[in-house]
Amino acid sequence: MKLLYDWLTKEQGKDVVVTREPGGAPIAERIRHILLDPQNKGMDPKTEALLYAAGRAQHVSDTVRPALERDAVVICDRYIDSSLAYQGLARGLGEDDVLHLNEWATDELLPDLVILLHLEAERGLERLEGDPDRMESEDVSFHRKVGEAYVHLAREYPSRFAVVDASGTKEQVHTQVRAAVLPFLAPDRVET
Repeated sequence: MKLLYDWLTKEQGKDVVVTREPGGAPIAERIRHILLDPQNKGMDPKTEALLYAAGRAQHVSDTVRPALERDAVVICDRYIDSSLAYQGLARGLGEDDVLHLNEWATDELLPDLVILLHLEAERGLERLEGDPDRMESEDVSFHRKVGEAYVHLAREYPSRFAVVDASGTKEQVHTQVRAAVLPFLAPDRVET
């Protein structure tokens, strides 16, 4: 994200807001703490989905929409598709139900582009630094389901997904990310 931010601001001259989910706004950060606290291992999947949607609603209201209204580029580490992958598909709550909940929470604000950094679950878990949070502590079979769910979503929504092979170096991954983002920066691009 830092490499993308630097490229967009320094080389493309864009106003960029970098944010994350869960979190990205003060109230949403409090919800993040509840969601990721390893002591909350027994959280019901519906509670999890509702908390993610609640945090997302606050995040969109406080951070994302104001940035978009001033024509900034928003780089968000995770968004609605994460809920579709984790809660809708991997937790089995249903893709459509989770999508409708999150469309309601965000007033149907969907990203123009989702960059899926694709990597085998085991390799991704090896890259973790520090103590794992509640989600990172899930067993590898859950992380495999999440990975499969993301690939499913990329196939289902190909017009807004760019799948990037994340097994290479940071520079190799960044080159692929730039190539995916560049068409969205074209001055003659018509917003829909």
